[in-house]
Amino acid sequence: AVVFLGVVAGSDIHTTLAIGSKVMFAGGISGKVVRINGDDEVIGVEVAPKTIIDISRFAVQAIEK
Repeated sequence: AVVFLGVVAGSDIHTTLAIGSKVMFAGGISGKVVRINGDDEVIGVEVAPKTIIDISRFAVQAIEK
């Protein structure tokens, strides 16, 4: 994994996701993980107050530490 300015990037991203993680997706969308559906590849991310989107965990580009 590559760590720079408190951000984790690389192959460990998809296995280190946790509820509360602040993430950045391809395309620049960022938010906080609020739901992980077990082994499913879809996670729920709050991108604005009370606005949660479902998105593939494989779209995550970085996790803020």
